[in-house]
Amino acid sequence: DDEDVIESENLDFDSGFENVIVVDNLPVVGLDKFEKLEGVIRKIFGQIGTIKEKGLWMPLNQDTQKTHGYCFIEFSSKQ
Repeated sequence: DDEDVIESENLDFDSGFENVIVVDNLPVVGLDKFEKLEGVIRKIFGQIGTIKEKGLWMPLNQDTQKTHGYCFIEFSSKQ
């Protein structure tokens, strides 16, 4: 339907990543130490700014159930 296409062109969304950082060189840990590492990361980077709720993402390797050694942090505002 052409009307849907025209309406969707008027949508306003934030496609920027001004308030997201990538933290590399983190220790690779299993599920047993995942929460501990997350707490340390929140404590350190929480000093920079307010981390959004669900704003910390550490992907896991599905085969090993360990982190990949990096994470993404989204702050409430760009700093």
